[in-house]
Amino acid sequence: MVECQPEEHFPERGSERSDGEKLAQVTRAMVHLMKEFFGKGPTKARTSWAGDDALICIMGGGFTPVEQTLYEAGRGEAVHQMRHAVQTAMEERLRLEVEDIIGRRVVAFMSASHQHPDVACDVFLLEPKLGDVDSPLRAANQESPSEL
Repeated sequence: MVECQPEEHFPERGSERSDGEKLAQVTRAMVHLMKEFFGKGPTKARTSWAGDDALICIMGGGFTPVEQTLYEAGRGEAVHQMRHAVQTAMEERLRLEVEDIIGRRVVAFMSASHQHPDVACDVFLLEPKLGDVDSPLRAANQESPSEL
């Protein structure tokens, strides 16, 4: 029996991936934009692939003093609403950054935050590669009624 080192099971994770520098660029761009828009950015962040068509940027430690005060006063919903409003306003800039770095069109963007632990997650769904007929993004009924 041959013993495998853990990296042999996952040879393309993190910075070891052939596109690891692009993932790092996405992370740096997200942190920079969070600092620009919120006045404070996350203290830790990482961007990873989730399948072939999704990027997930997980950011920790980014609540501002105002947001923390609201959470401690039981007003967490106000923080979620404010963050959602800011993320909606930032969406175009975030999409453009990812598209420029990765070289694929962002077809959907989602964002969420959580207090304990203090984390936020941005998800970018990318246009499937040519010939990828099995992508979930090519499922039937992809257009909303307003787009029909």
